[in-house]
Amino acid sequence: MELKHPECLEEFNSLWSEKGKDLNKTNKNADKSQLKQPKIVGHLLDGTSRFKQIRTQDELDKAILNHIITGLLPFSEVDKEGFKQLVGGLIGPLSIRSRPFMVKLLNKQYQQSKENLILELSKDSLVSTTADCWTAHQKSFLGMTVHWLDVDEVTRQSACLGVRRIFGSHTYDVLAKAISEMHKGFKISAKVNLTITDNGSNFLKAFRMFQAKDAGNERASKEASDEDCFEEEEEDDFVLVDIGEIIDSHTCTSEARVSNGSSGGQMDGLEDGSDPDDEEEVERIILPPHMRCTCHTLNLTATTDVEKIRNRQFLKIKKSLDLKLKSIWNKQQRSSLASDFIKSKMGELFVICNATRWNSYYDGLVKLTGVEKDFLKEFVRVMKPLSQALDILQNEESMSIGCVLPVLTVLKEKLVEIEQDRSITHCIPLVGSLLDSISARFDNLFLQKHLRLASLSDPHFKLWVQNKESKESDTDLLKNEVQRRTAAAMEFQIDSGADSSPTRKRASKSFLSALKRRAYTEVNEADRFLNEGSLKASLKDLYRFPTIKKIFV
Repeated sequence: MELKHPECLEEFNSLWSEKGKDLNKTNKNADKSQLKQPKIVGHLLDGTSRFKQIRTQDELDKAILNHIITGLLPFSEVDKEGFKQLVGGLIGPLSIRSRPFMVKLLNKQYQQSKENLILELSKDSLVSTTADCWTAHQKSFLGMTVHWLDVDEVTRQSACLGVRRIFGSHTYDVLAKAISEMHKGFKISAKVNLTITDNGSNFLKAFRMFQAKDAGNERASKEASDEDCFEEEEEDDFVLVDIGEIIDSHTCTSEARVSNGSSGGQMDGLEDGSDPDDEEEVERIILPPHMRCTCHTLNLTATTDVEKIRNRQFLKIKKSLDLKLKSIWNKQQRSSLASDFIKSKMGELFVICNATRWNSYYDGLVKLTGVEKDFLKEFVRVMKPLSQALDILQNEESMSIGCVLPVLTVLKEKLVEIEQDRSITHCIPLVGSLLDSISARFDNLFLQKHLRLASLSDPHFKLWVQNKESKESDTDLLKNEVQRRTAAAMEFQIDSGADSSPTRKRASKSFLSALKRRAYTEVNEADRFLNEGSLKASLKDLYRFPTIKKIFV
């Protein structure tokens, strides 16, 4: 400062001295405990309070079981010498349990968890479930989850009902039986108001055949008509055969024929392979209303339906681009030298979505043409709204069924804007295909009353439609629903308080006038809810609108 900026030296010294005085005042006023240097453990992530010290055998057993479960390890882990040496040196006088003990402990914890979930679900009047079927390592599985709304906190709660083995082909009756058994196992058969699955024809047929006659008839008939329109929706065409089961069945049948040779009449009735008990069980299966997964349906619009585009120019550019990109992806997968080169130039590797084998070596080195680059930019721009819609619909925490219609509406509006953009030249057929597919697959959802009410009663959306006629229709729909619920509550209270005595009649008349005022208040509640802004809305706002909250839940 003295050599380079002598004119500022005096000002600098003055400011420095004032800064020193301020520091001294701060140190004098500070707590002595704050002046001590904290231990290094305090700077570590979560400190040492994250893990509880194991002191009893029961705590050790649960910790080892948790290690096996969270690590997806086999129970033989506890028999490995390395595991025994590691844990044995830490637990002191405690002992490591055997594998059979751990299996029993797992079953015990599973039963306890199941009972806790059944108890939690018994507190709610309505729940929804999801179901999915897949095959891995030559084994088929059915996985189901359950979802419900915490009425007090207005938050979505979720739990896994289970993952069950599916033997044989994934036919509609097999899936229907498995779903029904899962619902019965958790005692929610009577309270499931909706089950969501993918677009597989086996799932669609299962719900069409076994859905209750008085529930979801409109949706069931609509899905029946839609199924013929989308034949691309796949059903597994392979059959997994359990040889042991066939052998056991054959042995039992042979023994039964030998032991019951004198009662041939009874065996003749079973020679056709039908089991009366199985047929009776199938007749008892009743499934709840069904809805196709919105995310899976949107995926179909971007994959299966795009493949149906017949515009030659679009197909020519897309095919050329796909070949080159897949060649690059394959080269990255098969060559460590190529993957290292890509990583050094880009800082990361390409995300490999589907590994498809291509034999050409040089195609991976061909540069993209100018037209293909333009096509790729347009393709990304067109697909961006659909990707954003999927991200919203797949949100684990804030997603609800009330989001479906508003998200689809915004998606269509954005695609229409892109279609009208004159800078889009190569991907116009793609935009048209997406719009047509979305209309064909989702237009029926906008006619379903429960979905419209779900969106209207969500504070984030309310009157999300722009069309004046639709807005008036939705306003009337919400008000009518509020009136219906109010009238039902009034009728219930009148029936419960009915009495023929004069005193009771006078009290009833006064009571009825109070109920009429309440009915007016409830309708006014709908107006207040709709007129309130939604820019800073949250589900907590529903506490001020009790009837709207009931509709939303």
